[in-house]
Amino acid sequence: MAWANFAILGIGGLFVAVPVLIHFLMQPKPVEVVFPAMRFLKKKQLVNRSRNRLRHLLLLLLRCLLIALLVLALAGPSVASQSFGKWLTFGGVSILTAILALVLAVSMFSGNPNKLFNGILSCVLAMMIGLAGWFGWKLFDDDASGQLLGNGGEPVSALVVLDTSPTMLYVQENKTRAQAAAEIAKWVINQFPDGSQISVASVDGDNAFFSPDRSAALRRLDSLKTSFAPRTVPETISRAWPLIEQSPLQRKEIYVLSDLTRNGWKTGGAQKELDRLSEDKSVSIFVVDVGVDQPNDFSLASLELSSQSLTTGGTLEVSTNLNRLGSASQRILELTVEKPDDSRPVIRDGKTLVPEESWKVRQTVEVGENGLANAKLEFVESLDPGIYHGKVAIVGSDPLTANDSQFFTFEVSQPWQALIVRPEGTDASVVRSVIAPKKLVQAGVAAFEATIVTQKDLEETKSLDSFDAIFLVDPKPMEEAVWQKIENRVVNGGGLAIFLGRNAAGPDGFPDPSFLEPTAKRLLTGSLGAQFQCPENDPYQLSPRSFEHPVMSAFRRQTTSIPWDDHPVFRFWGILEDEEEVDFPTSTVLYYNNFEPALIERQIGLGRVMVMTTPISEVASFERIWNRMRPGFSWPSFLVIRGIARYIVNADSDSLGIKVGQVASLKNDLKENPESWSVFSPDLERPAAKITTVDSRLTYRFTDVPGHYRLRGVLDGPVLRGFSANLDPAEVDLNRIETEELDKVFGPERYQYARKQDEITRQQGTARKGREFYPLLMMMMFGAIVIEYLVSNRFYKS
Repeated sequence: MAWANFAILGIGGLFVAVPVLIHFLMQPKPVEVVFPAMRFLKKKQLVNRSRNRLRHLLLLLLRCLLIALLVLALAGPSVASQSFGKWLTFGGVSILTAILALVLAVSMFSGNPNKLFNGILSCVLAMMIGLAGWFGWKLFDDDASGQLLGNGGEPVSALVVLDTSPTMLYVQENKTRAQAAAEIAKWVINQFPDGSQISVASVDGDNAFFSPDRSAALRRLDSLKTSFAPRTVPETISRAWPLIEQSPLQRKEIYVLSDLTRNGWKTGGAQKELDRLSEDKSVSIFVVDVGVDQPNDFSLASLELSSQSLTTGGTLEVSTNLNRLGSASQRILELTVEKPDDSRPVIRDGKTLVPEESWKVRQTVEVGENGLANAKLEFVESLDPGIYHGKVAIVGSDPLTANDSQFFTFEVSQPWQALIVRPEGTDASVVRSVIAPKKLVQAGVAAFEATIVTQKDLEETKSLDSFDAIFLVDPKPMEEAVWQKIENRVVNGGGLAIFLGRNAAGPDGFPDPSFLEPTAKRLLTGSLGAQFQCPENDPYQLSPRSFEHPVMSAFRRQTTSIPWDDHPVFRFWGILEDEEEVDFPTSTVLYYNNFEPALIERQIGLGRVMVMTTPISEVASFERIWNRMRPGFSWPSFLVIRGIARYIVNADSDSLGIKVGQVASLKNDLKENPESWSVFSPDLERPAAKITTVDSRLTYRFTDVPGHYRLRGVLDGPVLRGFSANLDPAEVDLNRIETEELDKVFGPERYQYARKQDEITRQQGTARKGREFYPLLMMMMFGAIVIEYLVSNRFYKS
């Protein structure tokens, strides 16, 4: 039990004696009366004296109780646990009920009972019995009855958790939510009693620790920065609260300062630990909401590039969505591409200098209320080979700038050299029209430069090293030496695409023996089996299981509206898995609707092989065509062939755009690039990091800031590479959680919610000082006054 004014309790206790003194001093003295019928009067006197003594004692008890309640109320008592507090409340109400019942009993059994008076007392007594019953039910039903409340001056073990996620950069009243949270957190830390243990934690993933003193805790608070790859708030609490759980201090408090955005409050695997925290009633939890109820914001969705690998003279298309939270409005989107500067990046005076000049493209976009609008920006510029960094940004002011920019990186190279091999009588123009359209070649912007040769010319060609990709269009039987020549180019990094058709069959319709030679089987991803021929009037068709593979990336926007059934397949080759070639990773990219493989890939050495089990060179003049997939009449086939061509030349092998926090991995051919590189972060004040090639790849893990990561190496001069990292759009989603969701995190009635400092002060007072009984004592005192008034008027009528 704690007392706000302990001295009043002693002084006020003396006043309890006042009614007692008055009671005995004011006793009426007997008066002698001469009266003839003394015998009857003496008998009546004995009865009245006994009744009045009981009434006087009852009235004395009420007046003493009245003064005692007043003294207790002024003394400000509080208790150290909710359990004890509820027992006292229940006891106080029960005592008042018992006194009221006693008064009613005395009144009812008096010589001259007053029915109106007794009726009023009966109603009041019934109400008091109901109130006492309710307090009793709460006492045994409340699962928080054991929670310690405490003493205002007692040291506490405190955990202050700051949400430093990107949404906390939202500006309101010229102040970010992070700044508002930091101000409140400083005030909270300064309120802790001397001797308290203070731990300041954030969602940056660092381990929690106790600061040596209050000043150190404040410095830790000032050092916190925005976490662009944050943990969630529940995860942070679950990792940090065992620190204060193990503290020897009895008082334990957790303060969480957050904007309560939904993505930052996902519990994930932390729920088990949070449930354990909820059961620990000795910990007081305060949730301070610094968020905005009705945010107003523009944001950019993730970018989609037409390709992250272009050839000189190529055109880059960048697509995105502009999202609006608030009323309808418009904004200007600006696409910026840096002009390369061989002298940068470089560090001068402790700061990284990056290229300053750039190309810019702008577009105005209108967005409806709480809606989105698609935007497509086209960048046309004759670029030299190399790595280029770009950005799409919203122009103009916005409360939250963290979601106003999206970064991208792309590579420009010379056109890839493709060798298209065809047997006599086979049309290969289809492949060339897909990978190197005539108009693009004439304009100098085609991705490939294609050379068509016959299969006989291939056999006479000594070296294939000058070609980046080889396409075998419905090949005829070849000697083992030719297969080996092709395999050597693949092993050294070349790409190979094989489209099997009628020419692979021998006179009996089964595979020609040359296709079953060891080298041929390796390149064909397995042993060529029998042909599959569709039932009459029930042709096969391509049936993708997934669109995750790079070959299928062009279909991802329209997965449900691709007319595969308009381009039937009547016949295809079966390929049996070669169990002996386990050293070569093999997988199926595309299936038919009978679950047989249609497109298979295999990695051999540094190169890639893709095998399609039906041809793409069928013409209508054939008596029995194998399919109707000729690209000139089938746009799905066109996209599949183009995807195969880009994939086998590793056009998009390196992901030049990643999410913040992901590991970046780039292929590094030591024949063309240096072994070690310097990595310059988007944080221009951070020193450059050194990385070295391991297993022909460069790996960088510290992608904790959005922007461009620039790599600089030296090999007969500066060599520049790089990649971009972007925030996950979910990290900047301003939608807020509801109270019910917060209850699931901590448990209902297990936390105190506040938005301002004065609300924290009031809740801290309840949690630290304890449960005060002033309201209850005043209510009981009022009840005692009413009963005393009724008793005195009832028992002492004139």
